[in-house]
Parts: sequence; structure tokens; C-alpha cells
Amino acid sequence: MSDEGTERARKEVEAVKEKLRVYTSHIKTPKDAEKRAIKIGRLIKKLENLPMCPSTIEQTLIGKALNTMRSSWTPELKTRAKELLRGWKDLWKNNKSSPGKALFKLRKQSSESSSSPHPSVSRNHIDGFRARKRRRMQLEGKDGCPSLLDICIEQLRSSIHKFGKVNGRIPPDIIVDVLEECSPDQLERLEKKNPYLAEETDALWERHCKARFSDNQIPKEVHSWRVLYSNLKKEREMLIQASKQRLKESRLRKERETKARMKRMIIQEAPAEIQKYRNGRGGKRRKNKLKKVLGRA
Repeated sequence: MSDEGTERARKEVEAVKEKLRVYTSHIKTPKDAEKRAIKIGRLIKKLENLPMCPSTIEQTLIGKALNTMRSSWTPELKTRAKELLRGWKDLWKNNKSSPGKALFKLRKQSSESSSSPHPSVSRNHIDGFRARKRRRMQLEGKDGCPSLLDICIEQLRSSIHKFGKVNGRIPPDIIVDVLEECSPDQLERLEKKNPYLAEETDALWERHCKARFSDNQIPKEVHSWRVLYSNLKKEREMLIQASKQRLKESRLRKERETKARMKRMIIQEAPAEIQKYRNGRGGKRRKNKLKKVLGRA
């Protein structure tokens, strides 16, 4: 059977299996069982007429589905399903060995019976060779396989944060390539631990200066890019601190103004209700005339 015919048969088997599942699950009353039995019988007949092959049976799992569903069918449908399954089983046994497996066995027998002095290669060796080939293809890019030096430099770049004293164990031309991926803080830390690196890193400091500061801040003549970066960094930190101080003073000034405004609101004359509470319900408090007369005497 061609690939197109096999695919068509597989789709038809899948559709029949889905309909069988629906009809079987909806059987609730004897009347429903009679109606569903007729439809299930038609679907079984359709399966009997379909051109089946072992690959279709294996992919669709139609045999397992029939075994599960036929327990709730009528005796007649059970018998037909059982005969159909027996036929598929015989078909599976007769076509168990695929053409690819038969060809592999034939090649193996011919290699064993040949008089060639070279031993036959086992499948494990072939799989190992294929795995190595896949790994090599993954390593190879458009520019070819990386050299050992490139691999070492890449490994050093990935572990640059672990560096301490190098003590000249890495050649200067290689260490410069490694330090290209360093941040300014990492570069400064490494130079403190390895003072001899300062002679090789001026170009790196130039790149950091141009990347982090504007052209107006960089003078035309520079004697040391490392010193320039340090000075510009200090100036930026001073500006940031000054901005923080101005913001802090502005916030404190607003807080003082808010407190003063709240005090003015509290000092204002109390409402009429509070005055009544203080002076009594009769209005304003009257002065004691007796005390006034005695005071004059």
C-alpha cells in the first residue's frame, strides 16, 4: 500500500473509532441500545472493508479500542468484533518483520559470510559515530570549527569574576582579549591585584570612557585613559550626591512649610460649637460684677 493510501486508511479508521466511542458511551436504555447497535454494526462492516496494514493498526490503536468497547455490545456485535480482531492479529503476525528490518538482517548475514578480512561494524559503533558527527556539526558554525585558543579564551571570559592574581601565567596578548568582556569595576579590581596589567589596558579604558561619557566631557589630548575615567567617574558621583542633597533639602523645606501651615490652622478661632461648650449654652460668659466692685474698694 502506498503512503497516500495508508494515510487515507488511517484517517478513516480514526473517524470510525471516534464514532464507535460516541455510540457506545450513549447507550442508556434498551431502546437506545437497539438504535446504536445498528449504527455500530455498520461501522464494524466499514472496518471489515477497509484495507488494513500493521502500521495503521499500530498507529490508531483500533484493536485496543475495540477490546474496550465491545464489552457493552450485543452478543452478535461481540462475535463480529472478535473475528475482526483475530483477522488483524493474523495480519500482524504475517507482516511483523518490516522491509527495513529484513534488509538489515540480509546485510548482516552477507557481511558475516563474506571473506573480507575487516570485521563487521556493530550498531553501537555506528550510533557512536553518528553521535560524534552530530556533536561536530553542532560545534561547526559558518566560520568552521573554533580553535583551541578560541575555546580557552571563551572559557576564561566566562570565569573572569573568579580571577585573582594572575602572576604572569597568562600571556599579555591573551589576557587583553579576555579583559575585553570585563566591566570597569572588574577591570579596576584586576589591575589592583595585577599592577602589570595597567600597561596593556589603556585601550580598554578608552573604550569605557567613550561608552559611558559624552564627547564634551572627554578632552582632546589624553595622557592616561584610566586616570581620565577615574576623574570623570568621581565628578559624576559628586554631581549625583549634590542632586541627592538638593532633593533632600527641598523635601525638608516642604515638610517645614506643611507643619507651619498646620499650626496656623490650629491657632485660628475655634468654631461656634466649641465656644458654646466652653461658655455654656447661654452664650458668652458674663463677668462677675461683685468681684469688680470689691476690686475698686
